[in-house]
Amino acid sequence: MALKFSGFTTGATTANTLVVGYDSALSTNNQYTLAEVGEGMFGTDFSKTNFSWEYSNTRLGIGTASPSAALQVNSNAGEEGLVVNGSQNQYVSSFRSDTTTGQAWGPYIRGGSNSSDAGLIVDKADGTTTYFKVRGDGNVGIGVTDPDSFLEVFGTTTQQKWSYDADSFVTMTVADSSNTTIETGETGSLEMKVGGNLRLSAGAHIFQNAAGIPLADLETITSQCFMMAASDETTDITATADKVRIQMPYAFTLKEIKASLTTAPTGSGATTVNVYNVTDGDTVINTAALSFAAAAISANSTSFTAGQETIAEDDVIAVDVAAVAGTTGGAGLKVTLIGYQTV
Repeated sequence: MALKFSGFTTGATTANTLVVGYDSALSTNNQYTLAEVGEGMFGTDFSKTNFSWEYSNTRLGIGTASPSAALQVNSNAGEEGLVVNGSQNQYVSSFRSDTTTGQAWGPYIRGGSNSSDAGLIVDKADGTTTYFKVRGDGNVGIGVTDPDSFLEVFGTTTQQKWSYDADSFVTMTVADSSNTTIETGETGSLEMKVGGNLRLSAGAHIFQNAAGIPLADLETITSQCFMMAASDETTDITATADKVRIQMPYAFTLKEIKASLTTAPTGSGATTVNVYNVTDGDTVINTAALSFAAAAISANSTSFTAGQETIAEDDVIAVDVAAVAGTTGGAGLKVTLIGYQTV
């Protein structure tokens, strides 16, 4: 700030007057006469390149000669436009809208146009931690400075909590390895209402108890079976193709084929059974035959020909007895397809 008596020229008039300026140069654009300061205080307009007062419009401009709002601050390159330092136990600033219902508008902030920009940042008092950030592309981060989604919340404990009252709430916590917990307060239940399908895409097990012990997986929950009776209960079976056929009512994914006999075969050798997909060129589905040695009444297979573990809707499946034991083949043959509906 500089203060001196000077020969001040206005137009063709030169007069000795008191001049006030913000540096020692006191050039035309950074100096103000005492009269000009008085005009601003007592009801008339004055304007300089970096400071102006419009009494008629009640507008103050800092860094501009023509303010367009009650207070307009145009900052210099490389500088913050406005810094307000607060005192202890006081708000640094307060923005208070009109209280008229339907006309009470709060602050309006414009900032940023892409992910490299910042729209709004709230930091810890010492500036070491960012609490809240709106990135220039609209992504919002809480506890994170570079949110990569519409809303990203960072923390090492519970990240989100929705409450009805102090005791009724639900929380979401994401821990290391992306282990996620959704927990309700009190004895609250968790209900999901969907207009379409509810899809669960999980790894090995989708349901575990509190100790992490698997209870069920998706295939177990939706497990179904189709049983085919390939003979009566008392007549010895013979080596015959197409002992029984079934047309699949919907697409089906196989997990296992089981077979059983009411009466076991006798003699040397074994009774062997195969399952065919008639529709798909009489392709054998099970690569390991269902084999009943003497005295055996059960057999199973979990090995399938490539591509045959999934059976299409309306495919015809047949059971063939490929061979029988040396004396009797056994009786009461049933074959069960175990799996789940393909979606």
